[in-house]
Amino acid sequence: MSIPFENGNTKVIMLILTHSCNLKCAYCYEHQKRDASKVMKPETAMKIIEEEIMSSLGGYNRVVIHLMGGEPFLRFGVIKEICEWSDNKKWPVEVVLSATTNGTLLNDHREWLQEHSHTFKVVLSADGDKAMQDKNRCNSYASIDFDFYTSTWPEGKVKMTISPDTVKDVAKGVISLHEKGIKRIEGNLALGTEIIWKFEHLREYRNELRKLVRYYLDHPELCPASMVNVDICRILYGGPWKKRCSCGVGLVCYDVDGTPYPCHLFSPVTLNEEQLRLLQSSNIDFSDTELFADAKCEKCAIRKCCSRCYGINFIYSGSVSSAPPIFCSASQIEFFATCSLLYQRLRRNQPIAHRHEIEAVLNYVKKVIQTK
Repeated sequence: MSIPFENGNTKVIMLILTHSCNLKCAYCYEHQKRDASKVMKPETAMKIIEEEIMSSLGGYNRVVIHLMGGEPFLRFGVIKEICEWSDNKKWPVEVVLSATTNGTLLNDHREWLQEHSHTFKVVLSADGDKAMQDKNRCNSYASIDFDFYTSTWPEGKVKMTISPDTVKDVAKGVISLHEKGIKRIEGNLALGTEIIWKFEHLREYRNELRKLVRYYLDHPELCPASMVNVDICRILYGGPWKKRCSCGVGLVCYDVDGTPYPCHLFSPVTLNEEQLRLLQSSNIDFSDTELFADAKCEKCAIRKCCSRCYGINFIYSGSVSSAPPIFCSASQIEFFATCSLLYQRLRRNQPIAHRHEIEAVLNYVKKVIQTK
């Protein structure tokens, strides 16, 4: 999930403002959930925010309130009311408000967004260049004003979803976003039970990441997209494997009626009734990290670098620990693409943070490969 400022000292409160959306993206797992009557009232949102902030005292120094949908900007009046109410409060901790949007409605509220851009952050969902965006997202490319987005939030992040239909153009899509002025790009494969990934798609993905490695070698001033920017130094971290996502502990998602869920992927906007019943009957303790470890992964050399999504696991298998095979393969491709980029940057003597740690990881990876 694309959430600004998430770290160990941050609590994230997701609020689903509406189940409705103005697009029908090809890979969307919320197609059957678009009930326009399902909306969160502003008083419900404010009550949740106050209670969550007060309950966070002593444990967190920052609280992110992340507004979601559907498409949250269909409820801009509520966004505006929540933000202006929060700005006038004297909170005992740092409070940041943010939202994820498909960007097609931002132009309707330019003046207000520019005025509040210092306290209200926006993550943009966009899938690459025009052809990729239009293929995945209902011909919506022309409705997104990238210049407005980058001028209003210069450090804003774009979440790029990669589908089987657009995987062959990943490098071109990432480069196009950089050329639009986007500095931070988080790419994720579209995952859902109706999304069909095949071996040839993975081969294309690997080839596209190789193109990105060459691109970033030629543009060392850019922050690489997440697919070639894996935190490989986690391999060196001591201690046992740790649950990577804070879902259900430092992250909670409230549906429109105020019911809490571990994250939006465990909420009614995503799960069907049968899955919701299974979630309830499973009574998962999200603070018990052992429940999220898969025995099949114990011997994996890059296990500590894996950023598997427990919500996606549950959707696929009914278990938070069992990841779909495509995810494991993609994670390995991303890990080795990152290693390739860092190795070649070292050889070119390009500036790299944590240089000694990265050299240690690359030496470790080299030894593992040689022993295979």
